[in-house]
Amino acid sequence: MKGSLGMRGLNEFSPGEWLRLLPLQHALKQVRNDLWLAVYNEIRPKNLDAFLKGADTLADKNIALIVAFEQPWALDWLLAMAARHLTDTTILVFDNSKKTGARADIERVCIRHNTRYLALPTNRTRHANRSHGMAMTWIFNNVVTVIKPRLFAFLDHDLIPVKSIALSERLGDQPFFGLLGTSERFRAWQLWAGYCVFDFSTVAGKSMNFLYDFSRGLDTGGRNWRKLYCNYDQSRLRFAGNTVVEVTDPVT
Repeated sequence: MKGSLGMRGLNEFSPGEWLRLLPLQHALKQVRNDLWLAVYNEIRPKNLDAFLKGADTLADKNIALIVAFEQPWALDWLLAMAARHLTDTTILVFDNSKKTGARADIERVCIRHNTRYLALPTNRTRHANRSHGMAMTWIFNNVVTVIKPRLFAFLDHDLIPVKSIALSERLGDQPFFGLLGTSERFRAWQLWAGYCVFDFSTVAGKSMNFLYDFSRGLDTGGRNWRKLYCNYDQSRLRFAGNTVVEVTDPVT
């Protein structure tokens, strides 16, 4: 039996979890999150129309969606390096900051780099993952589905491209590409929210949900397991590598 809410099926919970009423807890939290998300998705900031004006020029092109949060210096670095190294993609910045001052600073960074900027609707949640997932879902529903790009990517605001990269080459002929995150216990997986690339035609018409799936132990974007990832054989796909490299600042 599959969970009608997108969570684990009721028969997938252990007797011990039932004794702790965990299925009920998960169901209530998920209903709360989905209601919150549904309301948030319907909010239209006053600058949305201006932001989307001329968006038809990006149809069937590649776009990278940056969810900025409180750190203008990180975004400044990303945009400077992306101008050099992100060769086939137009960057759009969406500001999820809570502080008014940070939003003003981030907008100035975007103006300086001639990058489209949109302040997202204010999100009152204190949960960082929930806020991030709601922002990504809002962007997909209110911007990506309007633009209809060839591919779109979500990149963290501090994910700095240090050498040339073409997202279209990374995606290739796959439906999606990025850094893999897994939940071994529940045999589920997802793409990391900070680096995920999608072929738009693959997800067009799907009700994508970038919230986390706590019932399966999946992080931000994990709710797309049931909507997308479970339909694909992980062993037949390529994913991004992950290497730790020590860097020394020659100045300091």
